[in-house]
Amino acid sequence: MSTLNTGLKGKVALITGSTSGIGLATAHVLAEQGCHIVLHGLMTQDEGTTLAAEFATKYQINTCFSNADLRDPGCIHEFMDVAVGTIRHY
Repeated sequence: MSTLNTGLKGKVALITGSTSGIGLATAHVLAEQGCHIVLHGLMTQDEGTTLAAEFATKYQINTCFSNADLRDPGCIHEFMDVAVGTIRHY
């Protein structure tokens, strides 16, 4: 499938709920456009790391995963710190 030049190549998207359903579909569409992806969802860290690696391989992008509990402000801060630290070099 050929991709359009949407101007997203090299940008970073943080998508909550990106391990299933609409969030996962969104992650695929953005990754296909060359967007680096920060994945988040309700799966184990090992499962999420595997999913992130699959995205990185399939789309040749940089990825990371977190299963942070977004109901907890402390977890949100930690999640953002990890995401920013991971994507800072893109």
